Amino acid sequence: QPVKRLRAAAARMISDLSEESAWGFKLPENILLLPEMKQAFPSATYVHMVRDPLTTCLRRTHMTARLDNHIGRITLPQAYDYLNLSRRSILDDGPVRHMAYTTIHQLALVEKFKSEIDEDRFTTVRFEDVIAKPQMVLLELSNRLGLHPSTLRVLSQVDPDRANSPRQPFQESAVSDAKKLLAKTRKRWGYGRFWSKFLRKIHLH
Repeated sequence: QPVKRLRAAAARMISDLSEESAWGFKLPENILLLPEMKQAFPSATYVHMVRDPLTTCLRRTHMTARLDNHIGRITLPQAYDYLNLSRRSILDDGPVRHMAYTTIHQLALVEKFKSEIDEDRFTTVRFEDVIAKPQMVLLELSNRLGLHPSTLRVLSQVDPDRANSPRQPFQESAVSDAKKLLAKTRKRWGYGRFWSKFLRKIHLH
C-alpha cells in the first residue's frame, strides 16, 4: 500500500534525526501522490515550487511526459484522460505537447489538493523568485514554516546561469502550439503576458 510504503521510507530517512527536527520529501513526483501523502502524514505542511509552465515545457522533457519509463507510461495517459483526449494521440503528438498536457494535468492536481487543505498548510514559491531574490525567499519561507534558517550557505547553490540556460531547439510551430495549450494554466498561476515581458527584461539585464 502506498501509505505504508511512504511511512516506511520516511522512517528510514529520519531514523537519525531528533524528534524536534523538521524534515520533508523533495521530489517532483510528489504531485502524483498528494492524497496518499496527506493520509500518510496528516499534519504535514506543503511547499509547492512553481515555474512558468511554458518555460518548463520548452526545456528537456520530464520522465512523466515520456513513455520510456514506467512512471511516464502511467502519467502520460492519465494526462490525456484528464483532458478528454484519445490515448491514441500520444503516439502522434510530439514532446512539447506531451510536456504541455502533463504540466496542465499535474498543476490541476495541485490546485485541487490545495483547495482541500487548510490555507496555512500550503505555500507556493515561484522558481523565478528563488533565482532573482533567493535570500528573501529563504527568509519568507522560513517564517511561514515557523523555522529558523540554519545557514545561508544554501544560497550558494542557486545557479542563475543554469536556470537561464537556452531552451531546447524546438520548432517555432511547436512553441506557438505550447503557448496556446498553456494559456489558461499560465494565467491561473500568474504567468500571463505581462509576466513574459517582465522575464524578458530580467534576461536582458
